[in-house]
Amino acid sequence: MRPESRFPIRGFFRQAFAQTHRLVFALCVCAILIPKPCRAASTAAAHQVPFTVEYRNEASKYRINSVFLMPGEELTLRVHADSPLQSFRIDFPDGQAPQNSRNSATYTAPLVPGAYQAMVHEETAGDTALFNIFVMVPRTVKEGEFLKGYRIGHYPAKPLKNLDIYKQPPGFIQVTEELHNLKVSPRFTLGQFLCKQNSDFPKFLLLQERLLLKLEAIIDKLNEEGHPVTTLHVMSAYRTPHYNKAIGNVEYSMHQWGGAADIFVDESANGKMDDLNKDGIIDGKDSDILIDIVEQVVNHTNYLGGIGKYKANHAHGPFVHVDVRGSRATWGFTPITSLP
Repeated sequence: MRPESRFPIRGFFRQAFAQTHRLVFALCVCAILIPKPCRAASTAAAHQVPFTVEYRNEASKYRINSVFLMPGEELTLRVHADSPLQSFRIDFPDGQAPQNSRNSATYTAPLVPGAYQAMVHEETAGDTALFNIFVMVPRTVKEGEFLKGYRIGHYPAKPLKNLDIYKQPPGFIQVTEELHNLKVSPRFTLGQFLCKQNSDFPKFLLLQERLLLKLEAIIDKLNEEGHPVTTLHVMSAYRTPHYNKAIGNVEYSMHQWGGAADIFVDESANGKMDDLNKDGIIDGKDSDILIDIVEQVVNHTNYLGGIGKYKANHAHGPFVHVDVRGSRATWGFTPITSLP
């Protein structure tokens, strides 16, 4: 008689151990063989929907989005399905905006500045895309350098090279204490883009939709390339002309128009760039990795703009400037890849 027949319990555990051993071995092999992009894909997918929404010359697949309108301005959302079986419903605040067509609707912003929400529903699977609609306070409300007690300063009277992107802004986003932590995209909050000048609430800022999309795309690409990132540390984003002048920055900095951000990866939450290349040193080589990611994003999107590399000093670690000026500009480094 075999030992297992005389001691059935012992045989049972021996078989269970063998099966467990094979399972663990199989899982280890899978972990080694599965390529990094496959792991990262789930990270991006968690923040995206299986359809695309076009709005204001942008296109997004993200679950959380933001648009910035003047009172009375129209916003049209157009949905493009990933599958012919999908059907959609677009809900705007106060029941406004009947469908223009099967996948399109137009909304007229209220005359009262504030934060509103619209929702795109994919009715087959139940996926939704949220659109925060910020109705801005008109610039005409500004008194001298101040808007409701918040010091903004004066924008240049003449646009740089007569470019539209440098015209005086028509209005400003009002940020209350309640809106400070509101998500404006899957991995960024409104408060991350405020000017660093000291002030009580309400505060005001400018923020361009394309900058949010570009920053989200950078995070997606970082994860795809094997750098696990949940957000980016925004060291500086919007700057009022008053603050911009006070720190001695150039007169036409894109920061003043809400189209620029100084960023670095800080998953360790110590206020400095992470060691992206794992050489034990935090320096410009880590910035180079982030710059290469930004260049790859620009090469595959329409998010063309400036990229600048900044060294560490006594006040901060290394960081990278990105903007959405619509034309190429680089400084502080030699471009790694060719941009259009």
